[in-house]
Amino acid sequence: MNAWTRRALLIPFLVLACCIAATSALAIHFNERYQRALVILEPRIERLAGIIEAGPSIQGNLQQATQNVEPWLHPSGASVQTEVQQRLRQLIDGAGLTTVALQAAEPDASPSMPRIRISATLTGSWPSALRALQSIQQHRPAFWVQSVSMLREGRDGPAEPQTIRLVLQIDAPLNKGTAP
Repeated sequence: MNAWTRRALLIPFLVLACCIAATSALAIHFNERYQRALVILEPRIERLAGIIEAGPSIQGNLQQATQNVEPWLHPSGASVQTEVQQRLRQLIDGAGLTTVALQAAEPDASPSMPRIRISATLTGSWPSALRALQSIQQHRPAFWVQSVSMLREGRDGPAEPQTIRLVLQIDAPLNKGTAP
């Protein structure tokens, strides 16, 4: 074989060897990237598989939590403000206090828990005020007292009757599933 024929055969052989070397280098690079990604993703996949396997248990716990929380929430509806105000007014009247002002704001549709903010100004005797605060605390569905301001009214004489003026800021949590 002459020199030109050997060179003619050597050039494609060298090109082929370079292509094989480049392909091998790329394969090694992509295999290393795959292995690094696998190290990162395998624990995540295992955690997700665990969550999927625990799905029925999680659903059961969620339903149980919902059943435990529902008695504390006021049912929502078209006239939820009026209903909540009437419930609070019944508690106040049942305790023997006089309602000076009772205002409810529009339902607050916060992402965590919708609620109605109620401002109440009440007057009456001290025992009636204690009964009212106690009945508000024990009532279900719940009324959350956010702030209380107490002012003593009446004269300072020992024979003079002492009364109290309560100014309350109350939140009434609403059932999120039926919130307006």
